[in-house]
Amino acid sequence: MKKNILGKSGIEVSNLCYGTLALSIYHANLHPDEACDLLVYAYINKGINFWDTAELYETYQVVGLALKKIGKPDDIIISSRSYAKTYDDMALSVDNCLKSLNKNNIQIFGMHEVQASEFEYDLFRPKAFEALTNLKQKGKIKAISLTTHSAKVVKMAADIQEIDVIMPLINYKGIGIKDGTLNDMEKAIDKAKKNNKGLYAMKILAGGYLIENILNSISYITANKNIDSLAIGMVSVEEINFNSYVVENSKLPDDQNSLTKNLKRIIHIEPWCEGCQNCIHSCPQGALILEYGQAKVIHEKCVRCGYCVSACKDFFIKFLNIREQ
Repeated sequence: MKKNILGKSGIEVSNLCYGTLALSIYHANLHPDEACDLLVYAYINKGINFWDTAELYETYQVVGLALKKIGKPDDIIISSRSYAKTYDDMALSVDNCLKSLNKNNIQIFGMHEVQASEFEYDLFRPKAFEALTNLKQKGKIKAISLTTHSAKVVKMAADIQEIDVIMPLINYKGIGIKDGTLNDMEKAIDKAKKNNKGLYAMKILAGGYLIENILNSISYITANKNIDSLAIGMVSVEEINFNSYVVENSKLPDDQNSLTKNLKRIIHIEPWCEGCQNCIHSCPQGALILEYGQAKVIHEKCVRCGYCVSACKDFFIKFLNIREQ
């Protein structure tokens, strides 16, 4: 697997990043040992040394098991993050991560899903950011990061010296980008790269919506020389092999349908849905309702048009691709 350097951080990562959200209890019907084996397989057989996780995902157990099984934890680049807003909460988040992974330090840690509105008042999450900078000075963190769905945030973060790595939402359809167009995001990413930030892309398949156009989805990202790696969630050896091949070769394998055959796509709403009802108003089929303060799918009515995916301001709606036997 080809490796790239994440900007000024100097951290070398595979150009395919394993997104572990797919292995969380909210997504995968996998035993932790099975999920662990997938991470081990990806590293040993495909050279995928870059694993993305987060406090919210509840995948530290799986990541920790995989690190222990491989036995060379420093060879794996772990990126994690937290929604913490105070100094103490962020310090606690980092400490919990390190204890869960049985590590003394972590290569990348930062702030989860930063909003453009946070820049309107002072520095975003200033106390949490202060904790990160202090922990970096103490050697607990090598690089400070942030993730965002906002083109404005990427553009503004590009000018903040202390930020080393940015994980922006981007896909060739521009689905899920807040406060801007796909072109706005591309320009912001270009600025960040010129300022020597490391960049790795998320949501390149728009939560599974673009899986039927997976070659276009991956090729769009790999053709962008500003992006050092792309994160994809994978729940089988077959998916790991398929995605690794496409990333490395910019073409589909001979068995072009090996990933998408027998797949049934269903809409999945994350349990942290805030009930804003944007998705409900966007659905022409009336397949979404509000129940107990959260959106719920009526699968019998859903035609999987995907309007709700782009309507969700926080990208809490995704396509899950279920393989039928």
